[in-house]
Amino acid sequence: MDALTKACGGRGLGALASSQRRLIGVAPVLFCLCSCAVQTGRAAEPVFRLRFEGTLDADRAAASNKPRRAENVSFVDSPFGRAAYFGEKSLLEYEGGANVPHERGAISLWVRPDWSAATAPSSHYFFLEAPCDKPDDDWRRIWFYKGGSSLSFDIQVPGDLRYVRTDVHDWRPGRWHHLVLTWDASAGRLTRFLDGTPLYNIHGGHKLFLPRPWTPNPKTHFWVGGGTAPWANVALAAIDELANDPRPPGCLKM
Repeated sequence: MDALTKACGGRGLGALASSQRRLIGVAPVLFCLCSCAVQTGRAAEPVFRLRFEGTLDADRAAASNKPRRAENVSFVDSPFGRAAYFGEKSLLEYEGGANVPHERGAISLWVRPDWSAATAPSSHYFFLEAPCDKPDDDWRRIWFYKGGSSLSFDIQVPGDLRYVRTDVHDWRPGRWHHLVLTWDASAGRLTRFLDGTPLYNIHGGHKLFLPRPWTPNPKTHFWVGGGTAPWANVALAAIDELANDPRPPGCLKM
């Protein structure tokens, strides 16, 4: 079962919420996901999904489901079964293209950092697309920004870097959090959620509050839990139930 099925089916919301007291934000996030399933009449199907049940292969993939590179990634227990753990020198890279829908979609993942905002040794990356290499590129990243003790949801669109940063001083080691970044290129719309709560403080560019469409430009690959660039520090965290979803971003709104 995937996270949505576990939440709305076999295990039930109450069972999942009570399975681990340190799981933060389960009720609002899973209420949001279950509401989406009710509205659409079916559970949304991601184009790429990593459940990390003892394997780094994706159980759903529109392109390759196998890692292009996998180094020093281990497995730990999570409320959903098993999760991948990204410690020092971990690296996990997958094929991009159809595995990350650039026209419209959502990236959703659960993270359990081993650090707090105060004790984090550096910035840490949870999801990162291959950095833009053309003036009209678009790319995505979800990361912890040490300089501002904040979680940052970024999307580079042609000529502009748009991002939302939210204070996470209350994060504690060992607690799970749910992160979602959604977009619609044709509508120029971006939405972010932290533990089921939408974040609206969009920064970057000169037209902060005016939707501006852009042309999708898929990337060749992406990383989970870090990256190869010198600044893309490993997550030092467990990550679970990562899904790249082509469903309309509005379906994720509460």
